[in-house]
Amino acid sequence: EAWQGKAPKRKVSGGAGFAEDYPAGAPGAPTAGAGAGAGAGAAAAPASPTDPTDVVFTELGNLIQANPDVISRVGAVFKFDITGAGVWTVDLKNGSGGVTKGDGAKPDCTFTTTAGNFVDLMSGKANPQKLFMSGKLKLKGNMGKAMKLGELRKLKSKL
Repeated sequence: EAWQGKAPKRKVSGGAGFAEDYPAGAPGAPTAGAGAGAGAGAAAAPASPTDPTDVVFTELGNLIQANPDVISRVGAVFKFDITGAGVWTVDLKNGSGGVTKGDGAKPDCTFTTTAGNFVDLMSGKANPQKLFMSGKLKLKGNMGKAMKLGELRKLKSKL
């Protein structure tokens, strides 16, 4: 079942003397006792996310692989500049698509928002138009391609 942002939080030890909150049952979330070495991958979405933003991008990567038809429907590269969580690129234009932590292919549009607003947006708790109109979601680039962000949000409902 896809994580919908509604799961209760639990404490998980990260092996380096810190504890992070992870949504219980979130795909790719480390389990209690996950030691050192359970960190992020280099260019791809991390195998063990360290925050809810990473969980969402990991799930998006999985959903893109499971639904390759979304690439032909969207035909865009989205860059997400998430305050406090970094930059992610979602490529739904080139090859088999994918999710990259950091800068990837040249984006058609760039979204800038906070981690909380991003998680709410992708989990369906927040309306993208309301976030945009209130200044909580900033857009740079092709507005027509940005409107196709809804295709990513629809992927969640397929599971």
